[in-house]
Amino acid sequence: MSEKMFSDEQLEQLRSFPEISADELIRYFTPTAADAAFVSPGGRGPADRLGMLVQLCTLPGREST
Repeated sequence: MSEKMFSDEQLEQLRSFPEISADELIRYFTPTAADAAFVSPGGRGPADRLGMLVQLCTLPGREST
């Protein structure tokens, strides 16, 4: 018999983004120059770069400049 590690409420919270304002959306999801420099080399296509930027922007503790 398996036990659930997280409650249904906790799983929903982990699978979603918190409610944020438009200002916060711009602040946290606008790539920094360092983010853009990180994803540009290596011959990656546009979809790959976009995916990497989205992942970078969702990392905790990331500060935009």
